[in-house]
Amino acid sequence: AESFGIPARWVRFPGSQPEIKFEDYFLSTGREPRFAPSILKAIEAGGAEPIVFDHVPLLKAFPRDLTFSYV
Repeated sequence: AESFGIPARWVRFPGSQPEIKFEDYFLSTGREPRFAPSILKAIEAGGAEPIVFDHVPLLKAFPRDLTFSYV
């Protein structure tokens, strides 16, 4: 949802999926993993804080000479 600009909240259902999947996602986007214990609590809390992402280091690391090498 967040990739489309839709606010989202992690609802943790014990035993449903490995938590590391969600923890990794939140930490990789510069946020602490916070969850809601139920759908109602998630609705009350609203979406998670916005993603923190700086694209500049990624662009600097990309080998620009390969960008359009197929042309």
